[in-house]
Amino acid sequence: KSNTPMHSRLLEKISNIKINDLTYDDPLANGVIDLEYNYFQVAEEEFDVLL
Repeated sequence: KSNTPMHSRLLEKISNIKINDLTYDDPLANGVIDLEYNYFQVAEEEFDVLL
């Protein structure tokens, strides 16, 4: 299933990234989506999307 609350939250976080502000050593600029990277961190108050 691809339309879960977590998928929606990650898409929202990705959509908010300012691509022009990325540096060349940034994993996302190199085509790597690292879920441990700070862009994709889910704040404690957002944990309900994981349930």
